Amino acid sequence: MNTPHSLPAYQATSLGIGLAVAIVILVLIRRNHLMISHSLWWLLVAAASMVFGAWPRLVDVVGEFLGIQYPPILLVIIGMGMLIIKMLTMDLNCSMHERKIRALTQRLAILESCMEVHHLTPGQSGAALSQPSEDTERETT
Repeated sequence: MNTPHSLPAYQATSLGIGLAVAIVILVLIRRNHLMISHSLWWLLVAAASMVFGAWPRLVDVVGEFLGIQYPPILLVIIGMGMLIIKMLTMDLNCSMHERKIRALTQRLAILESCMEVHHLTPGQSGAALSQPSEDTERETT
């Protein structure tokens, strides 16, 4: 039974889930397991969970305003939309990283070919590149 100041079980559960997600995200950021740019998305999810948990009638009001016949389906639509946006941002991130990896791989291949031409090993200093080797001196004379 609910007292006038207590929350119904579904509201308390939703608030608890939102709070737990927010705490986990903050712990992951603190331990440097999650970048802040990625955490903003999950903090938004936690906040939305807490807001809809604290004010469940908000779904009914927004659904009625948008003309949705069955307002709880609004949460499903919002959730699917957020998943699609998250997947798109992940694909964009992945594409950017692939481009960077490809460019780095090409630069590494160029550096390795330069080292082979100058007969350098990875431990030798870069100053040896500016000085012609004996082989290159022989080739020029």
